[in-house]
Amino acid sequence: VLRAMELNPSVCSQMPKWGSSDLSWSFGLGAFKFDTQSTSKLLEAAGRKLKSLERSLVWPRGHPTISQPPRVVSLNCAELKFQHFWAPPLTNDARCKSRALGAHPGASMWSKPLRDVEQKYVQQDKGKRQTSPGASLVSSALEQLKQSGTQAFTADGRSTLDRLLRELHGVKTPASGYLGPSLTLGKKVEALAKELENQRAEDAGKVEAAVRAATDLANLGNASDWLRRAGGIWPEIGFSSLVAAIMAEEPHASACLRRANPFLAESDLAKLRELVATSLFHTVRIGQVARAQQALQELRKEGNAGPELAVALRAQAVAEQLGAARHFLATAAGQAGSKRQEVRYDPRLLVFEFLCNIMLRESQVNLAKEFSSKAEAGKSVCQQMIMGEGKTTVIAPLLVLLLADGARLVCACTPAALLDMSRAVMAERFSSPVLPRPVVTFSFHRQVPVTPCLLVKLEAARSSRAAVVAAPSSVKSVLLRRLELLLE
Repeated sequence: VLRAMELNPSVCSQMPKWGSSDLSWSFGLGAFKFDTQSTSKLLEAAGRKLKSLERSLVWPRGHPTISQPPRVVSLNCAELKFQHFWAPPLTNDARCKSRALGAHPGASMWSKPLRDVEQKYVQQDKGKRQTSPGASLVSSALEQLKQSGTQAFTADGRSTLDRLLRELHGVKTPASGYLGPSLTLGKKVEALAKELENQRAEDAGKVEAAVRAATDLANLGNASDWLRRAGGIWPEIGFSSLVAAIMAEEPHASACLRRANPFLAESDLAKLRELVATSLFHTVRIGQVARAQQALQELRKEGNAGPELAVALRAQAVAEQLGAARHFLATAAGQAGSKRQEVRYDPRLLVFEFLCNIMLRESQVNLAKEFSSKAEAGKSVCQQMIMGEGKTTVIAPLLVLLLADGARLVCACTPAALLDMSRAVMAERFSSPVLPRPVVTFSFHRQVPVTPCLLVKLEAARSSRAAVVAAPSSVKSVLLRRLELLLE
């Protein structure tokens, strides 16, 4: 209908209009009457009108012929002498296990991002307390129940309370931090909130300056180079490409940067790596400040009117956020002739923290390193984690990043009920331009015809460093189908 009206503008005034009385229909419901416009009646009336005017209408005479594109493209080498054809990302290699942050005094602070704030506002137990504040308050509450509560009237109740008290007294915690007495929390919370906001603003400014300095240095060149980049002949190296490059092994990482910009010297590459790492550390600290602010906001909601146990637990949560540490940094000797020590870090773990806005826990780092080392040695390993420890959102994507190197296929086998969620988490983690990875779902059963196409797809997933997600039944069906083929 719309196509006929476009080719024949003169019939537009003769077409039926929306809202006309012959296109409406009504129905009654008791004493009420409803009038309703019908889209189907409008289209039927428009079709009948076009049918009556069929002889006077102009219809299209078929589709135009599409010419075949050329199969051969000729390029003049002289014209391409000063043109660089390149598209991000610079590299998809992520096999660099260690990089140096630099031999300067401030580098060691990144092991605990909020160390200065913690030292100012958090008091350490230093062995004075044998249990955490929460455990102490729970013990006192249980003692009160044992003395005056109705639960102590029965033998089962008394034995249960005694068992809980014995278990709590047996729990010994290491020296931990707390914000101090509850009577002084009000003034300390306000000062802490202001300092965290200042720290966040300071880090945001440093990140902006570092990103600008890194991109300017990466696109270093003369006036003609600037014109070529502005005109689109040469590419402009973005910050995402620089972040991806620090995860690549040397000399591949330096080579891919030099392919994009041949004017980069070795000193420029070293400065680039340090600028990118510094900006990532500051960005992760901004996220940690935000988490500390969230914990502080929850402490404010409890206030002085809240239960003593709740206030103590909220204050302890704030202290834990301020004392959060990074567990993949190591101190090593600096260059020859230098007395300062340099800090070495795993760039893959740092980029993962940057992309996911988290700080990896010690257990997560140790588990990822153990899986990675066992896989490189060709050995199997089995570990157990309780719910909420980050199996789906942290460990599985991190292992894909560490182990999928183009020669190894990494498959995340999850329960069928969690398959969609695991695939969505993988797609979210690997959708960044810094770390683009395909996410493939492997579905198989014994009735599926076995063809070379399946092997080709899996080999393509391996070479592209894809994350393969499968249900246990699919993996088991492959093994059973192989046995069936061997027995035929």
